[in-house]
Formats: sequence, C-alpha cells, structure tokens
Amino acid sequence: MKYVDSLKRYLGHSDKTSKILDLGDYYGATDSQVLFMLPKSYFPEGINPDEISVNPPDTSFIFNTTKREAPCEFKFKDLINTLNEVPKVQEYEECNECDGFGTTECHCCGSEIECRDCNGSGDGDPIPNQYTLDSKYALSIDESYFSPSNMDKIISFLIDLNIEPEETIKMTTSISLRPHIFEVKDVIMVSMPSNDEYIDMDLVVKIC
Repeated sequence: MKYVDSLKRYLGHSDKTSKILDLGDYYGATDSQVLFMLPKSYFPEGINPDEISVNPPDTSFIFNTTKREAPCEFKFKDLINTLNEVPKVQEYEECNECDGFGTTECHCCGSEIECRDCNGSGDGDPIPNQYTLDSKYALSIDESYFSPSNMDKIISFLIDLNIEPEETIKMTTSISLRPHIFEVKDVIMVSMPSNDEYIDMDLVVKIC
C-alpha cells in the first residue's frame, strides 16, 4: 500500500495520467513533468485494476533514446544539498480580478490589458507561511538544466522510499531536450530538461 500511495502523489489531471500507469515490468505515475516508475516486484499483491489507467500515455520513445557510454553519477545527498542552495520565495493566491493570468479585459473597448489589481503579476494576497523554490533558478547536471520544482519532486519521492543519502543516482540518458532518465537502484525517474535559451546562467546551481 505504501508504494501505491507514493505513486498516487504524482498523478496528473488528464484522462491519461490521473491513474497509475502499467508500464510493462513497472508501475508508474506522472504529473506530465516527471515520470516515476517502480518495479512490479514492489507490489506482490498487484494493484486494483480500477486504479490503473486504461488509456496511458505512450512512454516507449523515452527508452528508445541512446544511453550514455558512462552515466553521470552523483550522491543523493548532493542533489539535496544543491537544491538547498535555491532560495525560496513567497507564495501568493491568484489575483481575483484576472484569475492569475496577469491580463484582463478592458471595460471600455474589450481589448486585453494588463490587470490593474496585480500590475500584471497574476498574484493576489500572500499565503501566510507558504514559500516555494524560486523558479528563476535552474539545477545543472552535467550539461543539462532542470527546474528546481522537478528536482524537488524527485527528492521527495526518494525520501518517501527511504533511499539513503549516500545512495548513487545515475543519469543514464541525456540527449539535448529529450527526456533524461535517472536511476537509483531499481527505481526509475524521468524528467525533461529546461531549454537553456531561457535560463539565467547567474542563477544556476551545479551538481556535476
């Protein structure tokens, strides 16, 4: 049951991702940002068929990418420590006037204008005692860049599985903007890298 709950934390909202995925020798879950996969051996009693997607997304292309000759390896604790270098910023509710979009309709002519309530930020009132990782930052692993939020999900998933800080994470596939595969023991996680054209290199924290 524990492993089922671990996967359920990362389900998406679409018809394809709102339930657990049957991926051959693995069960998986994805929020469309990160794919988490656990061997079926973790589930000796299986999973209730009602909890498995009948129309899962095609993930075969992910594993058709040529693997690196030598995986990029780093300790789990290094990922944790590096993410801790990313500052946290205040979380806000969505602006009531523009629903968080930052623009609204002009009452005079109907054209789209910057929301006057939030000055185009999309932010409403600050949420007390709630902070999130600054999305302007990026984590550098080898020659690829990843959003702090995606790496934070991977850390939370591995902590939930009781993975030890000294355990090695292997990035086995990493070609340009193709999905990158991370392996820890028999656990697999897949994340898309960020496009470095939109990254401020002064706001990059490096793992390896």
